[in-house]
Amino acid sequence: MLVLVLDKLLLKRSWFFLFLLMIISEALGLGNRNDVEWCDS
Repeated sequence: MLVLVLDKLLLKRSWFFLFLLMIISEALGLGNRNDVEWCDS
């Protein structure tokens, strides 16, 4: 039981970290794009 719970927590953590990395990368990309658009406008 404990092993299954730990595995689930690790899986959730890995997905959470992957999700955070995706959000951060997209946020940086969108931020750069928005900066360029603001400069153009």
